[in-house]
Amino acid sequence: MSEKAGRLRQLSMLSIAHYVNDIYSTVAPPLYPRLIQIYGLSYAMTGMMTAAYQLCSALLQPLFGYLHDKRRPAIFMSLALILGGVGLGLIGYVNNFLMVLILIALSGLGSAIFHPPATAYSSYEATKYRGTLFSVFMTAGRLGAASGPLIAITTVTFMGLQGLIITLLIPALVLIVPLYRMSVNAALEQARFLNGAQATLQTGPIPVLRVSGVIFAGILLHFIGLGLISFLSPFAVATGMNLEFGALLLTVMMMGQVIGVPILVSLSDILPRGIYAAVLMFSTALLVPSISGIIVELLPVVIFVIGAFLASVHAILILVTHEMMPNRKGLATSLIYGISLGGGGLLSPLLGRVIDLYGFSTSFVMLAVIGLIGGGILLGATWGLRGRSKKP
Repeated sequence: MSEKAGRLRQLSMLSIAHYVNDIYSTVAPPLYPRLIQIYGLSYAMTGMMTAAYQLCSALLQPLFGYLHDKRRPAIFMSLALILGGVGLGLIGYVNNFLMVLILIALSGLGSAIFHPPATAYSSYEATKYRGTLFSVFMTAGRLGAASGPLIAITTVTFMGLQGLIITLLIPALVLIVPLYRMSVNAALEQARFLNGAQATLQTGPIPVLRVSGVIFAGILLHFIGLGLISFLSPFAVATGMNLEFGALLLTVMMMGQVIGVPILVSLSDILPRGIYAAVLMFSTALLVPSISGIIVELLPVVIFVIGAFLASVHAILILVTHEMMPNRKGLATSLIYGISLGGGGLLSPLLGRVIDLYGFSTSFVMLAVIGLIGGGILLGATWGLRGRSKKP
């Protein structure tokens, strides 16, 4: 098998696995209104479910990123999918809110294990089309995230919460063996590449200040994104729309990511990545306040564009940190997926509390201000970096 064919086969398997993994990331939010009714939750308590998912991922993902860089365990991705499916699949079999939080955290653990190896293996240094190829992997994940709300609502409608274990665990079981085999080959290929490319990779000290700025901008980015994912359905219900329309808004947001990522991230191959990402973040901030004031017919359009911008910035931040830390891509990935994404999730109860006190409109304005601040920090952290892939 040629090197190109092997790369495409590997990228295909990674993309399928990413699709399944990211289904788990959006299964719970469209169910929040139902869980609010079952357990009598406030919006602040509702935000704790998002925080539980991200807390586990945030605290543990750097550990798994470090272990990947050092050992590259082939079992990581298969184990991750099993944990994701089991955690969310068992929500319908518990009868107290604490157990719901624990199960959601277990699924977050799966995400923490999955992303460092999968993202590292799908980021190819030896090509000028690095952003384009990486966008395929990221788009598959966004397609999975777009499928999550529909899978959740359809499953619960026809089978109840107990039916989630069937729809969520079967894909993970199917992928265990082929994903393990691919992981073994991918680990060997990455080791060979690194051994043969040390002279061309940047081996100097990590630009700590720049990396820290990117991470902090990522926290603010994901505070906006996860805040919208957590509260779009409750917003729809609270403003007179129904639960199904709330799930539809989530799906539209994810479809914006599916369509936007391959287009917008590919452009980062010809533009300075960091500055380009900052512009997208500024644009997102300007759109968010319109959610609570725009007519219902145009709301899906705004949500679609916001989804495209948010997901594209997330993908570009990963590429930026890979370029800053080329020998430690597992750790670099965990900084964005773990600390930035997890940190944003940990702030979800804060957003819920603001909604409890001041309503949705004020909360969306607050998210806009946070987006402007994050864009400014990202601009400063990446200013002067060329930010494009070069063939070693």
